[in-house]
Amino acid sequence: MALERTNKCYFVGELVEVKDHRLTSYTNKRTGAPVEAISTTIVVKCMINDEENVFALSAFCNKINNDGSTNKNYNKLVNVKELVGRRVVISGARLVGDRFWSKQNEQLVPAQKFDFSMIREASDKETEDKAEFEFSGFVVRELAEKCDSEGNLLYYQMTIGQATYKEDNMFMLDFIVEKDNVAAAKAIENAYPQFSTVSIHGVCRNIVTTTTVQEESLFGEPIVKVYTRNDKKLVITGGDQPITGEGEYTEEHIAALNKAYVAEGEVIKAKAKNTDTAPTTSTASAPKPVNKKSALAGMFD
Repeated sequence: MALERTNKCYFVGELVEVKDHRLTSYTNKRTGAPVEAISTTIVVKCMINDEENVFALSAFCNKINNDGSTNKNYNKLVNVKELVGRRVVISGARLVGDRFWSKQNEQLVPAQKFDFSMIREASDKETEDKAEFEFSGFVVRELAEKCDSEGNLLYYQMTIGQATYKEDNMFMLDFIVEKDNVAAAKAIENAYPQFSTVSIHGVCRNIVTTTTVQEESLFGEPIVKVYTRNDKKLVITGGDQPITGEGEYTEEHIAALNKAYVAEGEVIKAKAKNTDTAPTTSTASAPKPVNKKSALAGMFD
């Protein structure tokens, strides 16, 4: 029985940049044959609620499918630069939860990314910018208040874990509820306890702000430094009843996934320390489901 792992994103906006765009090849481990592919990263601007959001999405696409047919998306990605400055629709996108080892903080740091597989020019009727997601998994950390240093509420945040495709590992992502959306916060608090299997949807947000600081030097021209900040959040706007039965993450599933996740973290840490680099990995209130807390207590503290 497959675990719940819905992971979909959909974007409509202006393609503003294509970077890290290259043709590549590798050897198929099973057949030993060379495989041609395209690797690219695009930057899309979406106006959401009158705010400019900028998203970077990456794609890796083989030229030939496993059955020998030509991959229809390959040529579109090869020629994607032709769409710069135009409105585009991006589908076949998903959220990716990576991690890297921070030498400065001596800890694993999460990194949220987007992958995509399909892009096309928007039609005349597709005039509304969109940046949406659907996601399902199990609650790692329940919804909780996030406050600033003075104790003022900024937003509510929860963490959801999802199994990988082979269900032999997992990744985690943080999602928020805006502080003014009290109804959603209360519904989630009542219906989504820790370790319950849930399905949510919402809006992706990444507001980029740039700050320029001028520092005086001992002599000569002042030093100008530019700092860029990304306010990257996944904002929950709705959710379904908790999932039980088919697709549910059981205590056994969660314990096994967490064991693999922890082991992977140790590998990332060891590689980073051995090479002095930081590689990433790929990688009305509802009734509450059965409480798994007793068997999994302390696992994600």
